[in-house]
Amino acid sequence: MDPYFSQTKYLTDLLAKVNMLNANGMPTPVISSSKLSKMGSTAVADPTQFRTKHMELDIFFVREKVLSKSLVVAHVPAQDQWADALTKPLSAVKFIPLRTKLRVFNKNDLTRPPLASKGG
Repeated sequence: MDPYFSQTKYLTDLLAKVNMLNANGMPTPVISSSKLSKMGSTAVADPTQFRTKHMELDIFFVREKVLSKSLVVAHVPAQDQWADALTKPLSAVKFIPLRTKLRVFNKNDLTRPPLASKGG
């Protein structure tokens, strides 16, 4: 069975169900007959193609700093990745400790003691 026939039948049935079989069509900005070239599909399928170039530039810059000992690169354990609190959906168990390390508190949580003020 032709896959396009199945799609046409499904859409026709769906439009009939919502009483839109006689509705006017709308133009779409997407070119429906466009084809990806071999290179285009390779670029889409290989996310490292562009990342690698960027990373090589980063490493080139960082390498100089590391060799001159003006930059120390160290491993940061997953539980200490502060950026995760801002960029990933985390469970409360993981999110709250990271939020606390960033010194961001829930405004409704008034059980925390205030920070000591200077010159007080």
